[in-house]
Amino acid sequence: MIDCEESITFFCRGMFPKPSPACGLYNDLTGTKKQRRADKSCFICAQLKHLGTYIKALSFDRVEKRPDDTYEVSFFRRFFARDYLEFRGHMSFRCYIIIVSTTWRRGVHHKMFGDAGCVEKIPEIPNGYYNLTPERTCWNTPRDGSRLAFGCNENYELVGESSFVCADGSWKPESNQTLPHWMESSDSAISDGSFKRQPVCSK
Repeated sequence: MIDCEESITFFCRGMFPKPSPACGLYNDLTGTKKQRRADKSCFICAQLKHLGTYIKALSFDRVEKRPDDTYEVSFFRRFFARDYLEFRGHMSFRCYIIIVSTTWRRGVHHKMFGDAGCVEKIPEIPNGYYNLTPERTCWNTPRDGSRLAFGCNENYELVGESSFVCADGSWKPESNQTLPHWMESSDSAISDGSFKRQPVCSK
């Protein structure tokens, strides 16, 4: 498996009064329960208990009072994608420094490890084969720009779309990539390991 690592560091000096942290890893998946049930490409719909909450709360490494009565804060963490596979493509690091009893807030919102990529369960076609380019996401799935090409065994001819591109987390017919947006069709898209319109190898 491809493993990705991200390190996050920040340092702030001269804070006053003493700041309070609000940091954590967060599940970004949103939407109604009905929408989540309908989304078959969702990798983490079973993790509903995490929706709207931190996956893990994180504290500052150091909050130190300085001689001038201001505060110095620091934070460093190293994260590995392999530890958060159930949240692939939907995880972010958020950390805000807040001053209690005020509206002051500063911080970061960073998407962790990139998008989830496209499904890798490629349906087979009788008397045919496929080739998939090797580009991978941090979650070990085909990433945007990956190409999938179908072919047929000897004496067979392919009927239907032969080439697909991973774009925005979905396999889309490569022939549609050059069409105006309003002309694009998802009829040949691959979803959840099956075709919406399956190519056929025929004699």
